[in-house]
Amino acid sequence: MNYQDIKLLLDRYQKGATTEHENEVIEKWFVETKHQNAQWNQLNKTDKEEWKDNLYKKILQTAQLDEPKKIIYPATLTKKNYRFQAAAAILFFIFLGVFFFKASYKPATLTALNVPKNQKQQIKLSDGSIVWINADSKLSYPKSFNQNKREVYLEGEAYFDVHHDIKKPFIVHTATLKTTVLGTAFNINTRNNADKIVITVTRGKVSVSDGSRVIGIITPNSQISFNKNNHQYMLHEVNAKEVIAWQESDLHFDEITFEQAAQMLQKRFKISIRFNNEKLKKCQFSGIALKDKSLNEILNVICAFNKATYHYDTEKNIIIDGKGCD
Repeated sequence: MNYQDIKLLLDRYQKGATTEHENEVIEKWFVETKHQNAQWNQLNKTDKEEWKDNLYKKILQTAQLDEPKKIIYPATLTKKNYRFQAAAAILFFIFLGVFFFKASYKPATLTALNVPKNQKQQIKLSDGSIVWINADSKLSYPKSFNQNKREVYLEGEAYFDVHHDIKKPFIVHTATLKTTVLGTAFNINTRNNADKIVITVTRGKVSVSDGSRVIGIITPNSQISFNKNNHQYMLHEVNAKEVIAWQESDLHFDEITFEQAAQMLQKRFKISIRFNNEKLKKCQFSGIALKDKSLNEILNVICAFNKATYHYDTEKNIIIDGKGCD
């Protein structure tokens, strides 16, 4: 609002051209603050213009100070008509609040990470949280989080493993949805369907809100599917490991030993692998195991190449047999 807008609004209020709601707000404010009346009609045209000029200058001056200044009203004003003074005071505090808000609010500078198609990327945020960003996705995040909360913005798909901090909630903004956690692991996907946002939890508990409305609290192997068009949602039970399988990369075996390959498989599939013959550990080979291949499919190929076999023992550990390599 500029100078001319302020003058027009003050004149409109004095002439009784404001709405009933505006009048109720002003008069309620007058009662609560106990401001004195002002006799606007006793001022001539020159004095009125001068008063409005002074009011506008005071508002602008106050915006540059640490403490608010008082507006000094003309000495000729009395206690008969308070409507104009109330309006002016309200405008003063409204402008003062806006100016102080602008002066104190410093938006965080965000770093935007764009991941191209056919690529994935993993990053570590300043709080220690790990994020895997899927192809054709964008994550915006600050270099460091503030003292009250940790906020990031997602377009596309990402898997979050959030560092626990009970004093600073971690918030992911996706369209109108806000996903809030303290420390947990979850996946958010908007890639496959432009009209939907799908949130899946693998560990901990997640609160999902649409604006100010909390639409669900989801736990491991639970999923919320939210429609961005009609703001309807559904809660599902899912296999979270299958949902986040995209974050796992292909396994690259580049001139490594059978023992090293076994260590990679143990880490990927969370299973124990043992060799009955120490010589098998020294066998070397190269190859790629695609991420969508099962453990058995990978072992069948590796064992065939190294002239070995495998089986599961009673505790479901994998035992590898064979003559080994010289």
